[in-house]
Amino acid sequence: MSRTGTYSAENPVSRQFHRLFTAQNLTRLVLIMCMLFCSGGIFLLLGKGTSMVDPDSESAQSSNRAMWLAAYPLILAALFTGWRVLASALNNQLIIVLMLALSLVSALWSHSAGGTVFATIQLAITTLFAVYAPRALGYRNFLETMGWSFVIMIGLSLVFAVALPHYGFVQDTQNAGSLRGIFPQKNTLATYMTLAIPTVSLLAFSSIGYMRLMWAGTAGLALIMLLMTKSATALLLVLAMPFLVWFTLSIARSRANGLFVVGLTIFGFGALAAAIYILGPLILEALGKDAGLSGRDSLWATILASFTTRPLFGFGFFGFWTDTSEFGGARITSGVVWHPTSTHNAWLNMAIQLGVPGLLLMIALWVTGFMRSGRLIFLVGSPLAAWPFVVLIVMTTWSLVQSNFMNHQSVLHMYVIFAVTAATEGVRNAHVLRPVRL
Repeated sequence: MSRTGTYSAENPVSRQFHRLFTAQNLTRLVLIMCMLFCSGGIFLLLGKGTSMVDPDSESAQSSNRAMWLAAYPLILAALFTGWRVLASALNNQLIIVLMLALSLVSALWSHSAGGTVFATIQLAITTLFAVYAPRALGYRNFLETMGWSFVIMIGLSLVFAVALPHYGFVQDTQNAGSLRGIFPQKNTLATYMTLAIPTVSLLAFSSIGYMRLMWAGTAGLALIMLLMTKSATALLLVLAMPFLVWFTLSIARSRANGLFVVGLTIFGFGALAAAIYILGPLILEALGKDAGLSGRDSLWATILASFTTRPLFGFGFFGFWTDTSEFGGARITSGVVWHPTSTHNAWLNMAIQLGVPGLLLMIALWVTGFMRSGRLIFLVGSPLAAWPFVVLIVMTTWSLVQSNFMNHQSVLHMYVIFAVTAATEGVRNAHVLRPVRL
């Protein structure tokens, strides 16, 4: 101890303190916290097991908002301690900066200017953290932290299913008996499992010894949980992943051009879209879904009609569903039996809020993400390098039926940003990412 009574830098206790409370450890803590608790778990308990689709869901929604408001100070603390890293990471993310700027400026024409500003501030906090985390932790450490988040998520969901079945399984809705784990909806758990399975599987292929067994076992548990959600769409997506990863890695190892990978992917999506358009009713019947996608088709038609009235700049970020005008979202909410408060389509969600400019920025972000992830696969060629590419495929699929992007209180929005920024970080440090020989 020094003469002033404080611990010097050489003191063992001081050194241990500095090792424990580093910017990287704070980032890991905040990342795991966001992945776990800002989507379920605690607020499911606080909401007494109600689901977001239950008739009395206000308690669950209030708990969700409270969890996010409690998380923001910790996220800001992580960003403050690593502000130089954040500034460096933002240099390569102009599209993301423009999207946040457009959201803020949209307060000028939003029905609720104050609500738009407040929601944009929240969106900026989570988005900036999603830009910051991959750069602060490094590519592999970031993915391993994500993997541990899924390990804890699956473990807690098992506890909820076994010890607290009233919370762990859906009660009193058309999906009664489906596993939802620590989440308020079974589809939320299914979505996370479609992200968990490729993450821990790629970590298993890129690890050795007991860690490979641990990651592989986690992937198996995640698949079992996905089956228990009874989500046919999620299962179909997961079954397609092995071929997707094999296909992209095969091209990379043959030293094909990264843009060729992206081109084939876009062609594949085009072929898939054509097949869905032609065989749509048969595919929906095979998945056990009605042709109206549980009422989404009529909802989309109504929202598109509203979009045509204000296509240039939309209704403003977070301004549509509170707009009480003739074509505002408040009219749609009151006029539909199940009272929707989201578009259930991320692309339509962007268009109705920020108009054509917002939609173009969203398309540009997706294209940039696919190009960078394709380049990463080409440069590295290891299984772990496929993570951003696979996550973008998963999130693209879910974006067609969920409003999971540009949502100020959504971890799934962060996944899109994670994929883009992780691909950027991977390309930047491709020379130090070495594939494990299988």
